[in-house]
Amino acid sequence: MNHNVWQTLASLGRAGLPAAPDLEDRHVFKSKRKLTNGLKVWTVEVSHLARSWFGLFLACYLGLTLPLAWKLNLWIDEASTLQTTSRGLRNAVGMALSYELQAPLYFVLLAGWRMLSNTVFHARLFSVLCIVGMLVVLVGVARRYLPTIHPKWVVLAIAFNPFTIWAATEARVYALVLLLGALLFWLFFEGYVAESPRRSVRWEYGLVALLALYTYYYLGFLLFAHGCSLLLLRRWRTAGAFLGAMLMVGIGFAPLLAQIPGQMTGYTGAVTQQQSFKAGVQMLSWRLQEQLLPVGWPSLEVGRRGVLIVFGLLALVFVVRRIRQTATPAHYVIWTTGVITSVCLLAAYLLTSAEFLEARHSTVLFLPAILSVFAIFTLFTHRGAIVGGVLVLCFFSLTSLMATYAYPAKTGDWERVASHLMAAEQREQPILIFQAISAAPLSHYYAGVNRLLPIPQAEQFQAFNHPDSVLKSEAQLHAILAQIPGKQECLWLVTDELCRSVNLDLNCRVLESFVEKYYDVEVTQNFYRSKVRLLRRKPPTLH
Repeated sequence: MNHNVWQTLASLGRAGLPAAPDLEDRHVFKSKRKLTNGLKVWTVEVSHLARSWFGLFLACYLGLTLPLAWKLNLWIDEASTLQTTSRGLRNAVGMALSYELQAPLYFVLLAGWRMLSNTVFHARLFSVLCIVGMLVVLVGVARRYLPTIHPKWVVLAIAFNPFTIWAATEARVYALVLLLGALLFWLFFEGYVAESPRRSVRWEYGLVALLALYTYYYLGFLLFAHGCSLLLLRRWRTAGAFLGAMLMVGIGFAPLLAQIPGQMTGYTGAVTQQQSFKAGVQMLSWRLQEQLLPVGWPSLEVGRRGVLIVFGLLALVFVVRRIRQTATPAHYVIWTTGVITSVCLLAAYLLTSAEFLEARHSTVLFLPAILSVFAIFTLFTHRGAIVGGVLVLCFFSLTSLMATYAYPAKTGDWERVASHLMAAEQREQPILIFQAISAAPLSHYYAGVNRLLPIPQAEQFQAFNHPDSVLKSEAQLHAILAQIPGKQECLWLVTDELCRSVNLDLNCRVLESFVEKYYDVEVTQNFYRSKVRLLRRKPPTLH
């Protein structure tokens, strides 16, 4: 509609109406026409993609992720998300800062999104759509950074990577992180890397950068890496413009920056030992291997090592022989971003704890890692080598997906746990749950006749890693059971696989000692990363 309006105005001007009164008005008219034409081109391009190979990939992606988002059980992190976003936008900001210890934008967006529907599937649908947006943006990223490779190969390798599917089915921030990361790559090229950079795009990059920092602090690593890439390319004037833009972003980020020291204390307050550099490098290597060549079946581990060795040797040869003739500034941006982001993650690990290099916290590294591999692919002269490389990536991804979702469940498998309890329980058989926060996802499914008793107390969702979540003595267990009427000859005990929360020891030993001393285990049923036991009280011993 806007395009028609401007087109009509232009035709009227050609028909003899007075020209614009001054240069400023003509500039505004020209800028608006460019904006309208740009939006039209973008709309046509997306429409064309939907009818091409991209439409097929998108249909397959949605055909995989939507059923998984519907079927997979809630787990403790997602239960925290639902709690954080359940009471409006203002509460979402407060809980994101004080309980989640994260930047608040994702939780604010999800709180607004959940006003349409309060289901788990709807919360995950937001992530599914974020990945759709990322895939659309990646088409533009591939065309700009890797013009010698058809974008379909990049989209294919990323869309069906298990890491992407996992992020799409999580009611957590990670899918939005991938979308923002892709946008940063695209806008950085247009505003700073292209042969004719568009200065207007630098404002858009700055805006997305600010949104990224208000979404996920680690996205700042990408910004730092992009700045370093300009220095590597010796684009001093452009680097100066980038630094100026980042100063503006820093001013906008200042209100949230003041929150970070307190949030870091919440994570690292229980750290008792310094992290090992060697262990950090090893863990970072594992993360990269799992992102690039995920192994679903143990028998493929040897194959992965072989692929990494062969690819590493070939890459070394081609980099030495062809990098000066073939590599473009865009290649150096990709590689620099991958290396600097890896170094920043390693530094975060060394300064904090292993928690900060868990798979989900390395989300910011996923796109730089994949794009770095494709940038190396462009050094190969034969197109068949590129296709072969993509097929290898897809083989490992698809086999990993088959192994991962052959038994579709997230950590805890709480829906099946609840079904088992409701089928096997009898009245006056209270259900003890350890750790306490596991009661949140379990209660979403459990509708039986007995009480759920979190140990040592119900999660209050007020402070992360609160010391009250630690089981300190058997007296706490006796006090919990004393509050329940009845003989309590039998009770259920539900435990997950964790005995620690980040660096906080939850004291599983106290619970297991209590069980061994006072109860016999009649039935044990294992689930995915959780266990259900039916306990019967031991008869009193005679002295």
